[in-house]
Amino acid sequence: MSIFSKPIDLITADDIKFLVENNIPEGEQIDYKEIFHFEEKDKENGKKEFLKDISSFANKNGGKIIYGIKENKKDHTFEICGLSLNNRSVRSVDAVKRQLVDIVSTGLTPSFNDLGFKEISIDGKDLLILHIPESWNKPHMVMADKKDVGSFWIRNNSQKMNMPYDFLKQSFTSFSLVTQEISRFVANKIEKIKKREIPILLENHAQPQGIIHLIPLSSFKNNAFMPIQNIETQDIIPDKFEANHIHLKNRTNMDGKVFFPEDKGYQSFYIQLYRSGIFETVFQLQHNPKETHLIYGQQLKEKLISTLEKHLSFLQKKLFYPPILIVINFIKVKDYYLGEQDRLNIAHRVAEFHDTKADREDLKFEIMLEKYEDQENIIEQTIIFLYEAFNHTDTK
Repeated sequence: MSIFSKPIDLITADDIKFLVENNIPEGEQIDYKEIFHFEEKDKENGKKEFLKDISSFANKNGGKIIYGIKENKKDHTFEICGLSLNNRSVRSVDAVKRQLVDIVSTGLTPSFNDLGFKEISIDGKDLLILHIPESWNKPHMVMADKKDVGSFWIRNNSQKMNMPYDFLKQSFTSFSLVTQEISRFVANKIEKIKKREIPILLENHAQPQGIIHLIPLSSFKNNAFMPIQNIETQDIIPDKFEANHIHLKNRTNMDGKVFFPEDKGYQSFYIQLYRSGIFETVFQLQHNPKETHLIYGQQLKEKLISTLEKHLSFLQKKLFYPPILIVINFIKVKDYYLGEQDRLNIAHRVAEFHDTKADREDLKFEIMLEKYEDQENIIEQTIIFLYEAFNHTDTK
């Protein structure tokens, strides 16, 4: 895999040596820097050029800046010089990272917070790789200051340039086009689930079902592809699903890999992992057989939390960068109640839930995860939706 498309966590010292020894020039997705902008004589100009670099990568296809590589201007060869950190106020790589993140988060609009870093040491010399993913909230403008008006930048081969009008116009609509495509994808999948055109048939198809989609926006790029052959059930199936089944299976299909319990006949759930990084989890909503319209609320809540935590953790490890759209559907739930008791508690106080039933056949909720640090808040919002969807006032 080329370093240009390699996830930053997988880049090695050998990758950097290959670039230098073969004099691989700077290009649309890679740039070399001998020093940081704050080490330049004109610090303000250095800061402005740094923001233009970030804007140009984020507004195009993303890229990497490698700090600690020097270009010899005479023959255009490269050598590893390592980081100097001569600035007195910044004496550690961690301090550098914090400063770069702060500058980008306050210097671009809309804000851009998706920088990635990796430190590499080669022959006793330290280097820092800065990864700038393609943004799904582009275009990003370098904010105006006393000398310059705000400006949009784009990468053009090894240089950055002001974004042409046509490209700027296209960038403003790209996010909307992707979300529309995702909406069509989810609607199509829901329709197929209702028609039982699914990889694993579920038991009691007429009963309520929960459907969770996790969709990285990057999965809708043409080159989005994830190797699936070495992904096992323990990597994918959440604890709250795994606990009820002794044997779990997976098999490869046209879309990627599907995971399900090894039970005879129909199953209670399946998880489809697409090669593009999309998760689709479909499961029966468990309810009390003695009160057929009462869904076990606590179990449903735990399954939602367990699924989001497991699958977001997986996507993060596989370096699928946010934004990630989370779409949750409950289908065939009209007139069902959401109770707090578990299925071992048979003494349901059904009368308490008569006024808290779902008033629609299908319920839908979607929320965008902008960065992985927001995961706890996203899960909290999801649980609030669960209770509000069934007209509960208690969201604890």
